[in-house]
Order: sequence, then C-alpha cells, then structure tokens
Amino acid sequence: MDVSIPPSTKLSDEALEKRLRQALNASQVSSQLITKSPINIKSLHKWPLGSSLYESVRRGNWQESMANYSSRIGGGNTEASALSGNAFMDLRQTILSLANSWDKGIRVAVMQDEDHEKCAVNIRINDKTPLITLVYQEITQENPWPGVQWVKDLIQTANGPFHLPNITASELEQKLILKLLSINAKHVPADYKVTKRRTEQDFQVSFLLPVGPLAFEDLGKLNADTGCVVCGEKTASRCSQCQSVSYCGTNRYLSVECQKEDWPKHKTKCRSLKGGTWHTLPINASLPEFEGVYATHVNRFSSLTSLPKTTTPSSFSSSSPPPNVHGEKLFLVKMQISIIASEGNLLIYDRQRSMQVYFLQTTDPALFALFKEEMDGPRGGYMGMKMYRWAKRTGDFQLSVCLDREPGEEIKW
Repeated sequence: MDVSIPPSTKLSDEALEKRLRQALNASQVSSQLITKSPINIKSLHKWPLGSSLYESVRRGNWQESMANYSSRIGGGNTEASALSGNAFMDLRQTILSLANSWDKGIRVAVMQDEDHEKCAVNIRINDKTPLITLVYQEITQENPWPGVQWVKDLIQTANGPFHLPNITASELEQKLILKLLSINAKHVPADYKVTKRRTEQDFQVSFLLPVGPLAFEDLGKLNADTGCVVCGEKTASRCSQCQSVSYCGTNRYLSVECQKEDWPKHKTKCRSLKGGTWHTLPINASLPEFEGVYATHVNRFSSLTSLPKTTTPSSFSSSSPPPNVHGEKLFLVKMQISIIASEGNLLIYDRQRSMQVYFLQTTDPALFALFKEEMDGPRGGYMGMKMYRWAKRTGDFQLSVCLDREPGEEIKW
C-alpha cells in the first residue's frame, strides 16, 4: 500500500490497527463516496446488466499504468504481473475477479488458501461507482462444516450446471478482505434486509467499493508519523542536531531517555548531517502567468479514473500568504523543476500538500542556480528534476531550506 511502517516499530497494536483502517478507507475513497452513514442502500439504483462491472471497478494510477506499458512493450505480463506479490494487490485482484464473475452471471465465490486447508471466505453477491452488496462468512480449518453445507446447498438447488468460482487467496489477503468487509459493514443500515438461504443464516451483510492505490495526500498522512524510534509513543520532537529521527515527548525525562538509548545507533548519521547550510527562499503561491486560472495538479499517484477537483482561481492568488500548518516546526519538502512555465522555476510542496509554492528564478537568479546545481549533483538525483530537503517557514512569503543535507529516511512521495 506504500505505507511504510518499520519492522522494528514500537507503535501499539491499536495505533497500527487504526492506520490500517485509515489506509483501507483511503483505498476506497470512502471520505468522498460515503458522505453519510449508514448508507441508504435501498435508494441506490441496481447496476445495469448491460454495463461491465469489471471495467467499472478497475482502479489505478499513472505509475501503475506506466509500469504496465513498460511490461507490455517488453513482452511481459501486464496487469497480472503488476497487481500481485502482496496482500493489498491481491485484494484488488479479488474484487476484479468478483466483478468479472458478476458480468458472467455468477453470484457466488469461495476464497481459499493455495492448499485449500487453512481458511476460506464464502461470498454471495446480492445485486460510474458501483457498490457491491454481499453476504459472507469466514470458514476455519477447525470448523469447515458450515462451508461444506453451503456448497452442497448451492449444488442441490442449482438449475442446470453449477459453477462455483474459486479465488486463490493467501491467509493474509483473506484477513485483509475480512477487515475491509468489517469496516464497510458498519455503514449498512440496521433495517437493510437481504434474502438468505437456509445455510446462510450466520452470514454477515457488507459491501465492496472499487479499491485502488492510495492517493498522494493519503500517503502523506499515513507515512507522516511512525512514532518514537525507541518506544513507539507519539512524537513531539526531532533530534535537535540533524532532524532526521523523531522522539516522544510525553514528558521531558522520557524523551531524554529515548534519545540516550538510540544514540549509539544514531550518532554516525547525526554527525554527518550536523552543520547543514540553510538558505532563505522568497516564495510565491502561484506562477505569474497562471494567477487567477483554474488548475489541478497531477502526479504519478493520481488516479486514472478521476482527476483531482480543480481549485478556485482565488486560491492561486499571489497576494495571500500560502497556508502554514507547520508553525515554526521543521518539515520535509519536495523541490522539483516546474515543467509548466516558460521560465525555470521550482515547485515546492510538503508531504500533505498543505503548502504548494514556487521559487521563481527571476526573484534571485544566483540562489536559484545554487539550488539547481544541488539538484544536478550526487545529493540531488532523480535526473536533476527533484530533491527532498528539510525546511521551515520564516515568514509569510519566505521558506528556509537546508540545501546540502539529504533527509536521513526513505521518501515514499
């Protein structure tokens, strides 16, 4: 899902569970689709039989599209190879399989592990964004009988040849889809009734929405804080020397203790980052030639299904200071060469995209050249098109950036 949690994380189970829920909700774009809970499912129109459900639930972004294209021209598999290898990708494939079965008139399926031994999920589907209602039940190795009875009942009551799709799913993927169904079940109205077979009385009612890769803003939020590197508690400060690691701040004593414990592992990196050179950049909320226009920003995480909503012209006015949600705290920014302007300019934004500004070459050509030289050098990378640096706001239209020190962490955005 591109949400990075270090294997050595000390985050509590509750915090990890919350982040998983947030990630699954973001993958469904729940905040946009579920504006009121519970959902009035009865008011929704039935899916038109002539419309392909498979095509309607497909989701992806530009990064996946380019990977598929590269694989295709190289003679390899396309979608199948791109969407496999981890539980989240397999979950997306499973939803596509269910949609494909629906298009073929099949309304039942079984998810099982590869050896058909450990676990299974029985699913029956009840009928520009489809919402697929279904009933389901988890079947365990310790008690497989309800699943056997369900399949027997389907066979005995079938009119003509019976086909039950079997979706191979790892134990982890089954846990993930059960978690997703559990989350969505909370949005089903208590008075929403479905007709159940006699072997389905213990089945639960839920629904599936199209699931796709997380958007840029969601990745920023979910990767923002993995807790104190030592104890996993909520962070309140970074190392004062290098800013590359975070520590807790529930009380001063605990924060000091955690820093002391981490120092033997951290000191080499810390000393290499100490003494960075900071430069103050004049920033603009918009490019002069684009002030007052409607615009939207697209990156490799942007959905292929729907582009971000266009902003209003007023939000591109250079007369209003850009938002400052960070206060006086340090934060990471991405700096990249703007490709939409006639002159060379730097586009700068933070992880949450709460701030998006420009450093215009015309405002300080010498300083701009210095930053461009850094981007072209070994600490820049990305073919001289972008780099990540620590920054802090020093005024309404000023941003101080540490130029010659790379962030000591892997960047996912």
